[in-house]
Amino acid sequence: MREPSEIQGAFKVMQNKRCDALFVPGDALFSRERGALVGLAASFRLPAVYGDRLFPDAGGLMSFSVDLVDLCRRAAGHVDKILRGARAGDLDVEEAVKFDVVINIAAVNALGLKIPASLRERAELVQQ
Repeated sequence: MREPSEIQGAFKVMQNKRCDALFVPGDALFSRERGALVGLAASFRLPAVYGDRLFPDAGGLMSFSVDLVDLCRRAAGHVDKILRGARAGDLDVEEAVKFDVVINIAAVNALGLKIPASLRERAELVQQ
């Protein structure tokens, strides 16, 4: 999918191919169209995991994404080092180390799913 106009068709293709689930990566286009994506996933009864924590707020099943607050804090540390004279090219490249799991219980119930207790315990936020 490259354009919002392709969303409906993408879901029909997934239905025809009998997809069991969907992963929607964190992406500006997907985030902007999250209402349509969440709505279609629900209407097609397709469990979906999203790469942006905004999706469960919009009714999506669950998200698995980097903790953006943690990334910003770590970026601020790099800025501090640069302002104190460090060369940006000398700083280590860092990978994300903290991730968020957000589960929307209403979506879980609507799909008739059972989320294992171990996953619920790992979730940073379980929305009712």
